[in-house]
Amino acid sequence: MAWIVEFKYALRVQVLYTFFLDVSTVCWRHFIVLLMVFSLLLSSVSGSLIDDAEESLLVIRRYVAGKLGSVDDVRGLSYLGVLAYYVYVGVGDEESIRYLDTAAKRVNEAVKTGDELIIGPWPPEKSYEQFLKHIQALEFLSLHYALRNDPDTRLSMKDLADSLAENLGWRPEISYSRFLSYSLFVRTVLGLTPNEEDLRDIEDELSSRYREFLNYSAQTLHSQLTALTILSHYTVAAKSVEGPLIELEALRMTLENQTLIDLEKRDVREEEYWVDVALIQALIASYLAGGNEEVLGILRQKIRDVSELWIRGSKIRELPFPKISVYVLDPTIQPEDLFVNEFVWKRDLVFPSNIILLASYIMDVDEEFSSWIRGLVDDVVRQVSEQVVSEGYYDVGAGEYVGRLESAALLSSWLALIKGKYKRQGEESPRSPIRLPYTLIASTIIMVSLAIYYKVRIRGGEL
Repeated sequence: MAWIVEFKYALRVQVLYTFFLDVSTVCWRHFIVLLMVFSLLLSSVSGSLIDDAEESLLVIRRYVAGKLGSVDDVRGLSYLGVLAYYVYVGVGDEESIRYLDTAAKRVNEAVKTGDELIIGPWPPEKSYEQFLKHIQALEFLSLHYALRNDPDTRLSMKDLADSLAENLGWRPEISYSRFLSYSLFVRTVLGLTPNEEDLRDIEDELSSRYREFLNYSAQTLHSQLTALTILSHYTVAAKSVEGPLIELEALRMTLENQTLIDLEKRDVREEEYWVDVALIQALIASYLAGGNEEVLGILRQKIRDVSELWIRGSKIRELPFPKISVYVLDPTIQPEDLFVNEFVWKRDLVFPSNIILLASYIMDVDEEFSSWIRGLVDDVVRQVSEQVVSEGYYDVGAGEYVGRLESAALLSSWLALIKGKYKRQGEESPRSPIRLPYTLIASTIIMVSLAIYYKVRIRGGEL
């Protein structure tokens, strides 16, 4: 099934003033008054932007409320469920969590009945359709499980992932571990505790398929980043409980190092913008997992370089993305139109949504860069909020469904940052840094190197 090999992807400048004042008492009082007025103005601007962002998410919530009663297909319900998740994380309202639960209950029921979702062998003529329904349901249910810890949702995720493996063969990017690790990652960064049983499930699957997972990670840059992201999501969650499995952490560190090496060979180019966004996303997850200062240093430079391509002045530029990565959650896209080797040029809200999480995590250890990210993103949040309020979504150039989804993701992430919903560095359980035996790391590096060598040899030297 070659059509799924490359299916998916895959904060404000704070100025520090140092004053040495040698002035009269009257001048000093005047200065204090001016400083207080200036501070109030800044607070007013920030508060106004928060109000605008929340109002925009409430516009999206009204859209969900209006559609939820009439939509009964899995793709539509999954789309509305993801929107409800973003609204809830940003606003924290009970209405959105009810919408989230309603959509999840109906998707879980569809998994049980098998009427729309075929759990088991698919007829060849329905392969594209079933693949897309499975992926969209899993993307939504992983977010629902992150917030609600619902056993029915967990069971549905397992059934859907097993069905994918039965029809397409086991692959890390569509595996149970991929979706469950992402769910636990989201749960952890929002300050909730992951279940140890879920961590054991990930460890059991990846350990039993360790050789397959390792070989997969050496196939392409895309597969390398996917494997690194899965392991990083798992490690972030595991560190909040009792720590990751040592063999999996060794592989994560090896893949992290290989990704840093690959980055040295890459220049930021317009035609491969989407690759750089994927690299940044994977390295942010890896940094949150391991806290490697070298990774943070690389991210500082890479994010600055990509931001110069992403936005000029206050205008977000149109840049290329693989079609499937753009429309994978669009409930109106025809499945056969999605699995084509085409690119879509659009304005990107994925990049700022990703770097907001990093800004929150490093706020106490790298205030300057965190504030720089805030400054970069705040103006975009203002633009997006204004257009969502007036038109219902921000036009990214890929249709209203994609625009609404990316708008909700950005506004939700930004509000979570402002309201302190994301964990910061050092807020995990007070465990010591993970120290792995050098021999284990070395043997893992050798295995990865051999897998890469085998791949290059088979493909005649093509990386």
